[in-house]
Amino acid sequence: MAIKYGGNERGWSMKMTGLKELEKAMLKDLPNATNRRILLATMRKAAPPMVQAAKDNVPTGGSGALAESIGIKTFRNRGNNNVFASVGIAPMSGNMAAWAKYMAHYNKTINLVDKRTGKVDAGKIGRIRHGHLVEFGFKQKDGKMYPARPFLRRAFDQRSVQFTKAFQSILGVKVKNAVKKIKKAKR
Repeated sequence: MAIKYGGNERGWSMKMTGLKELEKAMLKDLPNATNRRILLATMRKAAPPMVQAAKDNVPTGGSGALAESIGIKTFRNRGNNNVFASVGIAPMSGNMAAWAKYMAHYNKTINLVDKRTGKVDAGKIGRIRHGHLVEFGFKQKDGKMYPARPFLRRAFDQRSVQFTKAFQSILGVKVKNAVKKIKKAKR
């Protein structure tokens, strides 16, 4: 099995090759919708160690909201024929625990409960939006530079081999089970 890593200013990607038997079984015996579902489920199941590494690598000294907000996001690849299935490990918007940490750190309060319904109003939950600034660095309008302090890239580098091994073993089980299920249904 070979692994190819690539990256740009928007993130990093991993392409695995050498899983010929699994690929053949997926293409021959399973419909595309099942393949996409299996791939996404496999990636989500193999990713938690990388998520934890990203949380551990976030620079300390702030509110802790950035680390709290990191999670796994499934992307819909509508219209992109080159990408069949993808997940991302990134700060998640709308994470209430992260927002609470942020608000507590900066001594801010906001009532998240809608007075009319008595339910939490998701529209009032803020977003932790500075992950890319920490990861890639930035320059303020006055010219002051803040250097990059990569936490996602370090997690990717630290856990990509572990992710790949887990992905391969989980995918093998899921494909075999799906093929058995479809063959059993055809009888």
